[in-house]
Amino acid sequence: MRRALHTDSCTPLLLPLIVPVCQFDADQSGSISRSEFPALFAEMQGRDFKLPAGMTADKAFENVDASGDGKAQFSELVQYFKNQGTFQS
Repeated sequence: MRRALHTDSCTPLLLPLIVPVCQFDADQSGSISRSEFPALFAEMQGRDFKLPAGMTADKAFENVDASGDGKAQFSELVQYFKNQGTFQS
């Protein structure tokens, strides 16, 4: 059974993030693991998301995983991209 993504607020601004997160959540856990993250990161770069120059998937994952549990929760991904200026509240 696929777990639902928990979103703080589901606005049209988040749609460009929701679809790739669902697509790259290979184990359907509702979060992105460290091993799933590089594919999501590459997809986000291809969609012109604002990421710092020279940012690697490993470094970005460290920044995204605020809780340190080894998983990127949807709320952590949203916060990361908000901090990068991709989304505006």
